[in-house]
Amino acid sequence: AQLMVNGVPVEVHGVNRHELEPTTGRVVTDAGMRRDLELMKQHNINAIRSCHYPDDERWLRLCDELGFYLVDEANIETHGYGAEFQGGFDKSKHPAYLPEWKAAHRDRISRLVERDKNHPSVIIWSMGNECGNGPVFHEAYTWLKQRDPSRPVSFEQAGEDVDTDIVAPMYPGLNSMRKYAEATDKTRPYIMCEYSHAMGNSNGNFQEYWDLIRAHPHMQGGFIWDWVDQGLATKTPDGRPFFAYGGDLGGYHMQNDENFCANGLVAADRTPHPGLLEVKKVYQDIRFEAAQPASGRVTVINWFSFKDLNEYNFRWELLRNGAVTKAGTFAVGPLGPRQRQEVKLSLPALKPEAGAEYVLNVFAQTKTAAPLLPAGHEVAREQFTLTPATTYFAAAPAPA
Repeated sequence: AQLMVNGVPVEVHGVNRHELEPTTGRVVTDAGMRRDLELMKQHNINAIRSCHYPDDERWLRLCDELGFYLVDEANIETHGYGAEFQGGFDKSKHPAYLPEWKAAHRDRISRLVERDKNHPSVIIWSMGNECGNGPVFHEAYTWLKQRDPSRPVSFEQAGEDVDTDIVAPMYPGLNSMRKYAEATDKTRPYIMCEYSHAMGNSNGNFQEYWDLIRAHPHMQGGFIWDWVDQGLATKTPDGRPFFAYGGDLGGYHMQNDENFCANGLVAADRTPHPGLLEVKKVYQDIRFEAAQPASGRVTVINWFSFKDLNEYNFRWELLRNGAVTKAGTFAVGPLGPRQRQEVKLSLPALKPEAGAEYVLNVFAQTKTAAPLLPAGHEVAREQFTLTPATTYFAAAPAPA
């Protein structure tokens, strides 16, 4: 099985997003929300999980307007009592296993559904986060599927239990993913609710995740943890600005989360961190392959679910030791979703040259302005090395 939108399989190029702005805290502004979506669109992100509560309804209206997929999550988390897959806990005291908590859970889930059911951007419901998986959630899932049979439910705490339509783990390793991908008895799509934790110098091995995902149709992506560093704009005593977190605003000598709320692909002021460029590259829906790139033959792959590539211009450049020596454009299309086409670039003949490295770069850019994207915006790129390493290093000095 696959996650489909209007009957078409989709890839989830997702992030988790907390509501936070550096000067207003949890009070978000129209301009701030639009800026988030602009940055996401420009970096090939197409889906957002609301973590771990329903977002301001203005956010949903913007996502309806601007074309994003949403996982809409109920504000339920009882992590302090324990969570599935994170060590043992006392089920006799856990709200997910106690009938007296059934009404409270149903109330939060039903209010989410009734408020947001008419937003087309909402394609998946989530019943909560790190909140156990007892009879309370089995009952809530049954109610939810009766109330809205049109949308799937993604519930990480269920694992592969009956109360989730999508297997949605947190931070699986590649071996775990491969085991699910290659199993012959798995019937549900696999979309990670959290992965590629973006704290510090992070998002490594991102391409390896997606090589595995794209090799198996039911492996359909995931949501990076997370979008923005949760820091608050403040100043040092001598007036220097910085983003406060942990105990910076008082109580630093007491228990606090230190920098564990600074996990974002962007800083609190939305300055991109380096990992965001890796995410953009791997998430791109236009891909290029070349078995023998020096021949100028390149295969263009349209991995969009709904778009033709006639909306884009394509260009190439040839570099010698980092300097552009020749450049040009090339035509693609019409090329529909999930199709590929070989094109021939007008590359000059290259002769092996000691100490010279030739590299071919290819790019896809928007022809005209679109919502959140200016004309000429780069949506995809690829680089091919044309020079054998043995040639490039032929002129290297002999070791002393």
